[in-house]
Amino acid sequence: MPGCLLSVVVHSSNIHDTKGGIFAAKRRYGQHPSIQKFCADAGYRGTFVADAKEQLGLQTQFFP
Repeated sequence: MPGCLLSVVVHSSNIHDTKGGIFAAKRRYGQHPSIQKFCADAGYRGTFVADAKEQLGLQTQFFP
């Protein structure tokens, strides 16, 4: 079950969501270090998942 929305980032259209999503994740994780995992739809598989694990040490849970 997804939690509360903590961040929204609007970026230029030449940055794909899977690459830009880590900016929002890093910002909120820095302010809320008790975050245990991220929830995302299947479109974020790949780059975001790898970045979240590598840069923050957190898993990503997918929902339909």
